[in-house]
Amino acid sequence: MGFGSRKPNSNDPPKDLSDNPWMSKDDCLDRVTVLLNGLGSRCSICKRVIMNRHLTCKDGIYYCPDHKPK
Repeated sequence: MGFGSRKPNSNDPPKDLSDNPWMSKDDCLDRVTVLLNGLGSRCSICKRVIMNRHLTCKDGIYYCPDHKPK
């Protein structure tokens, strides 16, 4: 069993949620779930998945708080 299984395995890397402070802290809302449900989008600069409440949109392009235009 590995990454495709439903049960956690000792071979699986630990989930590090601190790398993206503008993502959901809930284990059920991973990056794919957020994108598919329309709860977030990717930053056009760094390509991280960001929740909609933290996104800034300018001219139809989405930016995370780190890269938002002035």
